[in-house]
Amino acid sequence: MKTQNWIKSPENTDSAALAFKKEFAVEKVISKAMLRVSCLGLYKATLNGKRIGKQVLTPGFTSYDNRVQFQCYDVTEAIKAENTIEISVAPGWAVGYFGLKNSHNLWGDAVEAVAELELIASDGSVRYITTDETWQVYT
Repeated sequence: MKTQNWIKSPENTDSAALAFKKEFAVEKVISKAMLRVSCLGLYKATLNGKRIGKQVLTPGFTSYDNRVQFQCYDVTEAIKAENTIEISVAPGWAVGYFGLKNSHNLWGDAVEAVAELELIASDGSVRYITTDETWQVYT
């Protein structure tokens, strides 16, 4: 990934599920578009209202002390002139209740998301849409 700008709610949501949304326009013809995404929690990503990927419980269980798994999706066919990307994140293993002792917030106290959309235009130029403070956040 080009950057690792994690985003979370600016307010304490007590580990509530959140949605992160970014609207963007594309002026050039796109020959390849790749989305790389992960979270602290569990996510579902959509682009222009269509679900990205078929997996559930992504990014999957991991030892968050050592690594965070990312998924990479080819979203070339979904790119339009006007676009909306949305990442819905729920607490999951990292932030929710986990284990036989029903432990809570093992790897964080709030859900977070990180994403990078790489847009390669037919002229060879590259643009990145990355998670940052410009994304809208809502519960």
